[in-house]
Amino acid sequence: MGGGGAEFTEDRVNQWLGVYQANLLYAQERGRGEDRRIWARVAFAALDGLERAGCPARDVNTRRFNLRALLITDPGPNGDPLWSPEQLAVDVLRNLPLSLEQAREWAADWTARPRHEMQALRTCKSLIKPMELVAGLRPRPLFRIAAPEPAVPKKVGPPGLLTGGTRWAANGTGGRTTRTLRCRTGSSPGRWRERGRVFDT
Repeated sequence: MGGGGAEFTEDRVNQWLGVYQANLLYAQERGRGEDRRIWARVAFAALDGLERAGCPARDVNTRRFNLRALLITDPGPNGDPLWSPEQLAVDVLRNLPLSLEQAREWAADWTARPRHEMQALRTCKSLIKPMELVAGLRPRPLFRIAAPEPAVPKKVGPPGLLTGGTRWAANGTGGRTTRTLRCRTGSSPGRWRERGRVFDT
């Protein structure tokens, strides 16, 4: 009887996952314009069903936040909190299993951590990942949430290398200094990509 119940739950999970994936395809099509938001809402409803059927909340939230970030980037915010980069940041932080301080402490020696702590770190990474898509829309308030890297030096000077694999470069234009943070994108030491911008007036 227990096996039948497990099979029933798995069937329900697969059914909701199929509904989600079908609507996700339409929500991802740029040519559909604002109609993409309608398909996305149906996909969100399917994710609600997926979670009720027993899919772990961390997996469901990762899908939710990725889809929201995608439509916040294009077509863009429209006044609805669902498509607000600020609200997405709030929701991401609310669902993180660790505080920023705890995550930094655990990440320092993550290979020596127990399995459940390593899983918590992976969950943080997965949930924060969608913020990279929208970090450029609101540089100052979202940057620290999307990329909690070591602090940028106060003194503006030539490019340098910070701890944690983060490079910074600075230049001044019209009385305003723009610092660009970049992080490694692969094993090659010369490969960096822009992570976000911090503006100092």
